[in-house]
Amino acid sequence: MEDIKHIPGYPEYHLTKDGRVFSTKRYPEGKEMKVQFNKKGYKMIMLYKKNEKHNYSWHTVNLSRLMWEVWNGTIPDGQFIRYKDSDKNNVSLDNLECVENLCGPRDDLCIGVQLKRIDGKHKRKFKKSSEAAAFLHIKQVDVIRYAQTGEPCGYYISLIKPKSE
Repeated sequence: MEDIKHIPGYPEYHLTKDGRVFSTKRYPEGKEMKVQFNKKGYKMIMLYKKNEKHNYSWHTVNLSRLMWEVWNGTIPDGQFIRYKDSDKNNVSLDNLECVENLCGPRDDLCIGVQLKRIDGKHKRKFKKSSEAAAFLHIKQVDVIRYAQTGEPCGYYISLIKPKSE
């Protein structure tokens, strides 16, 4: 039997470990909800909820965050959910991990990354850590980690701090 859990705060909704949401509001046997995508390509789900004044309202929720919170508890401050295979469409529980955000609310707030080959021959600057990650063929979070820990990856990586305005 497939693992399924009730979504806290939404009595008519249930969530599976592979990221499917079912509603029992109109369908007692449960009907699978349709997923939407936000502008950045993340899966979102709309949940209907009755509030204290007995009015109903829709809540749009990020599906990967909902998955983590239903199965593992709240996401601590300063951490975010990362896709292990970097595929935003794969919201199964075994593909999600909660990691520390080493840079700030968004990794791109580090403004820039400078790469210098270990042999010292080439230097390269990027405006965003995501661009450096694409160049190195590694995850964006790893660029920040290498820069902060000094771990070798073929390049010396340093973060370029934003200029104060």
